[in-house]
Amino acid sequence: MENHPIPQDVTGFKFKLIGSVTVKQFLYLLGFGILATICFVLGISPFIKYPLMALFAGIGVGLAFVPIEGRPMDTMISNFAKTIPAENRFIFRKRGVNLAQFEFFKITVAPKLTSAGAPQPTQRKIDDDSHDEKKAMLVSRLRNSGFRPDESETRLLTNIKSYFGDSTTSPSETLPQEAVPHAPTLHTPISADANPLTTPIVPIPEMEPQKKEEVLKVNDESSKSENARLIGPAGTLLAGFPSIPDIGNVVLGIVRDPRNKTLPNILVEVFDNNNTPVRAFKTNALGQFAAATPLNNGTYKISFSDPSHQHEFGTIEITLTGAIFNPLEVTSVDSREKLRRELFGGQAQTATT
Repeated sequence: MENHPIPQDVTGFKFKLIGSVTVKQFLYLLGFGILATICFVLGISPFIKYPLMALFAGIGVGLAFVPIEGRPMDTMISNFAKTIPAENRFIFRKRGVNLAQFEFFKITVAPKLTSAGAPQPTQRKIDDDSHDEKKAMLVSRLRNSGFRPDESETRLLTNIKSYFGDSTTSPSETLPQEAVPHAPTLHTPISADANPLTTPIVPIPEMEPQKKEEVLKVNDESSKSENARLIGPAGTLLAGFPSIPDIGNVVLGIVRDPRNKTLPNILVEVFDNNNTPVRAFKTNALGQFAAATPLNNGTYKISFSDPSHQHEFGTIEITLTGAIFNPLEVTSVDSREKLRRELFGGQAQTATT
């Protein structure tokens, strides 16, 4: 297996001329080298010439190769030049509407009453003098400012204030309760000659065999319907259906296991009264199935089969009347569900064909 290439900084890519020397570094060396050469050619005093040549050469080498705190020298110099004239002291000036025209809404709460009827003292007392002093100071400052409130905003706040009204909750007065005299308890002695009260026991008639069969049949049907139910309009989004068709008699639904996980690749067949297959589906990755065209009005049977033979289903009978069909939620029965029903008194549902 070949080694992967080392990731590189694509956005900050720099062209390199010789080794690790980039074009920018080469231009710094070239520019300040030309300045040093010009100083060497000029006919000036050696005491001025050579220091200037060393200065230009040092600046060029520093800008090209010497970093400051891990960053290039030219970047640090530009940041320093931008920071020096920038302001380092800021003054906060509050801007807004004139709050002097608005009133403060005070919430009046009825004090709690003790068992004796006297109101309890509040734990926190507001210092009215300090509150009024601060309020007057704020109002005076706002009046001296040049800002005025917006008329539309003031009208809106006045309209909102009108809904509150001037009603305040007053503490309810406790009325003195009159003592209710207790009624005297009457004790009636029980005579020894009293006959004991006996309740006749009515024998329960035994159920007829025909009725027993009907009850068993109803219980069997109810146990089968436990694994299939219609999802209402409120639960379609939670079941994974963002929308349902606007056309009636369109069969759709979702298949889950007993642990509420969706089952994909489940074969779904719809039969009419003559046991003729009229539709066949296969659940998608979300366990959903849906018909592309509507069915005719009538009674149909829906059967489910798992190609992996890990889940079992019951046959579901539906009746279509032309109305919009709510999604059908079907729950399978696997080996774990069978074991759970056997341990806790339930019976596992077997598939019917």
